[in-house]
Amino acid sequence: MRILTLSNCPLEESQGSGYVILNTARCLVDQGHEVDLVSEEEIIVFKFLKSRARIYRIMLGMAWWLITHKIKKYDLFIFYGAESFLAVFLLKKLFRTKSLLILHSNGLELMVSDNIKKHRINQEKKKWFHFDLSMSYKYCYNTVDKIITVSKSEKEFAINRLGLKSDKVFYNNLALPAIYFETEITNEKQDIIAYCGRWTIDKGAPAMAEAINSVLKKHSNYRFRMIGVGENFVVSDFFCDEVKEQIEIISFVEDKVLLMNLYSECSIFLFPSLTESFGLVVVEAMYCGCAVVCGPTGYAAEIINKKEGIILNKISKENIIKALDLFICNEKFRKEVAFNGQQKVSELTWSNYSIRLNSIMKTV
Repeated sequence: MRILTLSNCPLEESQGSGYVILNTARCLVDQGHEVDLVSEEEIIVFKFLKSRARIYRIMLGMAWWLITHKIKKYDLFIFYGAESFLAVFLLKKLFRTKSLLILHSNGLELMVSDNIKKHRINQEKKKWFHFDLSMSYKYCYNTVDKIITVSKSEKEFAINRLGLKSDKVFYNNLALPAIYFETEITNEKQDIIAYCGRWTIDKGAPAMAEAINSVLKKHSNYRFRMIGVGENFVVSDFFCDEVKEQIEIISFVEDKVLLMNLYSECSIFLFPSLTESFGLVVVEAMYCGCAVVCGPTGYAAEIINKKEGIILNKISKENIIKALDLFICNEKFRKEVAFNGQQKVSELTWSNYSIRLNSIMKTV
């Protein structure tokens, strides 16, 4: 088939979403399809606005890109993100295309909203142009021909909560970079709790900061390693003077071997996020032998609680402290959980991903 893929994020292999989208396109090419891949940079309009109103600018950009390019040659369109609803509307109603439309979720939007409401996370104050897009997202989910989600939990949400037919929704777990299976991990575990990602409210930052302040005071031998929080992160904004020396900041890591080494030194990986898309950081940490404490989203939602990791049923200071104490005070339990988690993710290869993707495409 001739496939057009429109991405709602930068196609940078060092970033989780870009990594998955690029490699999914490569899998499709290896299966004999012709794939044209269009990145966020080519789509997004009004670039002078930088990061402001990004969702709306991608929404308009996808629609405008379709209007200004020859699209009749494509048999299949794959959209990343439900902000493609306007483009889907144009294809179905204006162009009356007979080509198939697939929405590939990189974090099912309404499931994210549901998680945030359920856990009563106070989000940052919305700007005047932040509208409720839930009905538009529902239109997109209902109108496309098929949906591919990133986890079994997202598929179940789409069927049970959104009322979509079971034969419309598929899921395909992500895959680890091949270098993880080619590199031997030999580092000794240290008394380190790690976190990797943006330091934002929807990642659980406020509860994390409060919990880490308490845990590090209680367990002075432990450190908190923060990876990928950016160069502008200020430790004193979130952590008290008593524990500042136990906080380690690594602004950004692009090299996967270095990242593996950083993970493999850590005993515990903390990631109480409610908005994870592909969930790559959790999987990477599990493969490197970390016992994980995480939120119920993305791939992490499939972890068997207290066997392959600890799933927080509510993101709060108290629950994070309880989970971390459980791992810190029970080394045998922590090692068992870490081992089980490592075994679980060892099957997440691109070979297995491609087999599953090929099966989905044949069904489509």
